[in-house]
Amino acid sequence: MNILSLDTALDMCSVAISIDGSIVACQLRHSPKAQAEILFSLLENVFNQSVITPHQLDLIIATVGPGAFTGLRVGISTARGISLATKTSCKGITTTEAIAQGVLHEKFDYAPVLVALDSKRNDLFVQLFGPGRTPLGKVAAVEREKLSVWVREIISEGQVVQIIGNSSHVASDLLKNDGLNSIVLKGSEMPDAREIAIIAFERWKLGIPLLELTPLYLRAPDAIIPLNQGQLRQ
Repeated sequence: MNILSLDTALDMCSVAISIDGSIVACQLRHSPKAQAEILFSLLENVFNQSVITPHQLDLIIATVGPGAFTGLRVGISTARGISLATKTSCKGITTTEAIAQGVLHEKFDYAPVLVALDSKRNDLFVQLFGPGRTPLGKVAAVEREKLSVWVREIISEGQVVQIIGNSSHVASDLLKNDGLNSIVLKGSEMPDAREIAIIAFERWKLGIPLLELTPLYLRAPDAIIPLNQGQLRQ
């Protein structure tokens, strides 16, 4: 099973190739801007490092969100383009699942894990996971002042909440200020294409379907159509 995985949802750009569950090539780069140019460079590098060609791929998988609008469009359109050119199946995975995959398995048996991501606005992109990395609800965009209420609706009274993600410290402070016990976990704050490839291979082995490669937008874009519909004024 030859898998190409890629992520451009947040401020990192990563690409990996796995063969039968083993990572054979990986490239990561911090890239809050110019992700399109960086992504193609990383793709070229991983195929140069690998023993397979794009036409030998069995699956292409990319993060579908939540994340930045531009980044998601870059990653998804690139995955679709490679899929079309190579006649390879392409699927998706959420950004929160990709980050949760990087947390040690036994952590989920101890207490729920909250993935908290910066939305660049007054809300956070969040999702809670339980034992076996099982989602305890859908990924959501939650206003910061309502985060404690949202968490209390899912976890048991008195439970500790473990937090990972690039807004883990923000989320921890919000929960502690409302009397919830939280712990910030050490680990990657960003999705990693290697973890995405691992998820894809495990689900393929178990026959668990992956998501369709469609962007997951949790709120409307900030850009608005001008009153004159973008036309020049007369």
